[in-house]
Amino acid sequence: MPQHRSTHPNQPAVRTPPTTRADREQLVSSWPPVVAQGAVYVGNDLGELHALSASGGEPLWRFTTGSGNGSFKSPAVTREVVYASGEGGYLYAVGATTGQQHWKFTSGNELSAPAASGGLVYVSSDDYYLYAVDATTGKRRWRFRSGGTTLSSPTVSDGLVYIGGSHLYALPV
Repeated sequence: MPQHRSTHPNQPAVRTPPTTRADREQLVSSWPPVVAQGAVYVGNDLGELHALSASGGEPLWRFTTGSGNGSFKSPAVTREVVYASGEGGYLYAVGATTGQQHWKFTSGNELSAPAASGGLVYVSSDDYYLYAVDATTGKRRWRFRSGGTTLSSPTVSDGLVYIGGSHLYALPV
């Protein structure tokens, strides 16, 4: 893909827009990308999660569920792992540098975008639960039943995990 060269010494090259319809549709997503550790992580509406170089946009890897449909929500990224929820109510853990799947968790229902902190991955579900999943094994550690739909993405801060929905909850982590 062509690049524009910057005239500013501290500004990286900017990737130009894709030139074909197929290229443009490959990364179509209604969820924001996440930038971490020199990479841009973004899901698309074809059941794929992509890692691109943040400096030039070159593809680093692509993880696919194999179904060819569904979408990945904005992932949570730690130093070594990308956590992304996608179609069919699955939460995936894939290597941040390799794109290889470590594990897969399901609640059996639609999941929110995840948050990762302190060895746990938090994800809410349309089954009224917030799930705390072990970041290493993918096993459920605990769940909390809310008073209504909780598909808002969890946020972790100061020892609490926050979720919204029909109510706002702040739970100790």
